[in-house]
Amino acid sequence: MNARFVWIIAVGVAACALVFWYNVLWRLVIQYRVTDTAFSVRLFGRICLYRARLEDIWEARNITFTDAMLGRTHGPSETQGVAGWLSIPLMIPNKIPTRLVLIRKRGGILRDIIITPDSPGEFLEELVASIGKKKNANTASADARARP
Repeated sequence: MNARFVWIIAVGVAACALVFWYNVLWRLVIQYRVTDTAFSVRLFGRICLYRARLEDIWEARNITFTDAMLGRTHGPSETQGVAGWLSIPLMIPNKIPTRLVLIRKRGGILRDIIITPDSPGEFLEELVASIGKKKNANTASADARARP
């Protein structure tokens, strides 16, 4: 066999192994969680890499990979002046991205985060439901405090 052919086969096998590792096994390394109080990105399910309280999240929506790479994460009504340049999204994927979820916070240094959950639609429904529960609980507790 030719040495060049062996190298081509070796590189091909290494590329396939890398794609398999990234798309299948990386999901065990990076995990996304929605709790009653916060959204978090965890390493091995234990170490918190990113955390956002539910009351700080003001937008969560699906975006395409192309929109994320071209920087089209802001809505059409938003100005992209200095604030637009300062809010470059943090991308923490756990698989090869096709459909992404953009989560935007009200403040902080890392306002925007892009993640790649297994099923973006179900993840967004869970996140929106948790945010709704949190708002209802806050409203109920505020009403209870306001009553004599």
